[in-house]
This record gives sequence, structure tokens and C-alpha cells, in this order.
Amino acid sequence: MKKLLCLAVLGFSLTSAQAATDQQSLVGTCNKEAADRQGKVRKAFVKKCVSDATKKERQKQKKCDHEARGKKGDERNRVIYDCLREP
Repeated sequence: MKKLLCLAVLGFSLTSAQAATDQQSLVGTCNKEAADRQGKVRKAFVKKCVSDATKKERQKQKKCDHEARGKKGDERNRVIYDCLREP
């Protein structure tokens, strides 16, 4: 039981660590784009940049989920995987 709990906690922490890394990468990219701005203008630009990028990602996930409807198991996973990898 303790091993199972430890594995669950470890899996969750790895997932959240990856999400934090992705978010940090996104903020870094937006910061580079905002290099010529300063102060409140820069902060507003980065906030909008990150927000727009996460909206695009959510829209892409919804699109891929829609494409995978009616499929199950490995076939569904493959369709979603391929769809998310598209540029």
C-alpha cells in the first residue's frame, strides 16, 4: 500500500513538474518577444502572449478530442497523439 501511494505521488509530481517546465518555457518565449518593451506595457504583453498561447493549445486539444470520438483504446490514443503533434 505504501509503495502504491509513493508511486502515485511520484507520478503526480513528475506530471506537475513537466507542466511547470512547459509554462516556464512559454513565459520565456513571450519574454523574448517582449524584449523591446518595458514596465507595465511589457507585463501586459507577456500576460496576453501566455494567455493566447494557452487558449490555442486548449483549442487544439478540443479539436483532437473531437477527431478521436468513437475510437477507443490504442486507436484513440494514436489519433490524439498524431493530431497534437501537427503544427
